[in-house]
Amino acid sequence: MEAHGLAGEIEGLLNKVDKVRYAPPARRQEVGHAGLTSCSDGKFIYTWFADGVAVCHDLEGKRKWMTLQNEGPRGGTENDQHGYYTSPLLTDTEFVVRMTTTHAFDKATGKVLWKTGVIKEWPPPPRSEPLTAPGTDSLVYTEAGVHKPGGGFFAFSGGTVAGGRFYVVGIHHGTVSVWEIPKTFTKDTSLKHLGGLVGGATENLLIPAVQGGFKVQGSVLVHEGIVYSVTMSGPFRAHDEQTKKLVYSTRIDLNTFRFFYPYPYASGVCASPTLGGKNIYMFGNGGSALVIKPGRTFEVVAENRIERLQSGFSQWSYMVPSKANWYPECTVSSPIFEGQRIYLQGEGYLYCIGKAK
Repeated sequence: MEAHGLAGEIEGLLNKVDKVRYAPPARRQEVGHAGLTSCSDGKFIYTWFADGVAVCHDLEGKRKWMTLQNEGPRGGTENDQHGYYTSPLLTDTEFVVRMTTTHAFDKATGKVLWKTGVIKEWPPPPRSEPLTAPGTDSLVYTEAGVHKPGGGFFAFSGGTVAGGRFYVVGIHHGTVSVWEIPKTFTKDTSLKHLGGLVGGATENLLIPAVQGGFKVQGSVLVHEGIVYSVTMSGPFRAHDEQTKKLVYSTRIDLNTFRFFYPYPYASGVCASPTLGGKNIYMFGNGGSALVIKPGRTFEVVAENRIERLQSGFSQWSYMVPSKANWYPECTVSSPIFEGQRIYLQGEGYLYCIGKAK
């Protein structure tokens, strides 16, 4: 608690020095200051924080460069988009982040190479229309990605590129939009909308009057001609990659009874379906996990659960009745696979899951 108090005092003093350069993130920075996924090219790790700090480390943890390019929160202290939520991306030479503008750092030095004009807060510009920036021939498609001549199309987080198509989760609604990635680009090239992936009969399984239960939060998985997606309240869907028609839709058991608020601590599903070896892994916000067999029929291979309590005060004060103010640890992370091990980032702990020796 003392450290939190000191950090708050330092933040206040820096804000008096320069209100823009040291502006704090939005109050509704719901993924946290450090909630954006880092990038790696196999030699270095590139990280961006919601207060504008960008940093590059080598694989041993030694810092190569660090810079501050803060633009403050869109919409002031309150942000209609719940703070910054788009993770950065890497091109061959650039580390690209999204704040009020999209801007690119030189991977080698951290110097800002280019940036677009200010992105409209709400509603955001159409993801199909390109934005240009002085000093680069790259095209920026809001919520979609960056096309770099000679380098190809690089997708922002929330989107999946497969088979010449781009699948992206809709903002504030439950659809997954499908866009065609053109084979050739000019400065005026728009992305072609191919429609969306529609739900199925499991909509009647959603909890009545629950806000946000129909939303798809995680990125889709495209594997062997099938597109897999999951909504926040549990319906798991498989669509045919070519026709976009529903193959099956079912409600998965990942402790999705009580949510949307307190979000994401009570329950729900924010992680993406993730392929690990031959199977698909799904983690719920409360630590429940399902291993699902790929294919045109739904089959659960295994299930398990991580149970750990955190001490302190959670968002919306979702507590286990006790004097110590314990609450269930939350995770909204997708798993990472390395050899025979699975790594999962929880709110308080990093978990390594594997075969017991």
